Amino acid sequence: MAPEDVKLKGRLQPGKMLLVDTPKAASWRPRAQGAALRRNPYQLWLKENQIVLDQLAEPPREHAADAATLQRRQRAFGYTAEI
Repeated sequence: MAPEDVKLKGRLQPGKMLLVDTPKAASWRPRAQGAALRRNPYQLWLKENQIVLDQLAEPPREHAADAATLQRRQRAFGYTAEI
């Protein structure tokens, strides 16, 4: 990247957020981020789309361990016996 194309330099501090709009080639400093974030209703989107684990349906069946194929499945997933 050419030095003249750099708009902002610095270090991202702990607990701080970097907000960049790549299509618009825009970035916001921490104090200006609040207004930029309030442009979209993130809280509403979260409330409408949040899935709570207690509200999920029970799985249709429970898978029992199959001792006859255990070693074959372990090899398939890269398990080894280290002694």
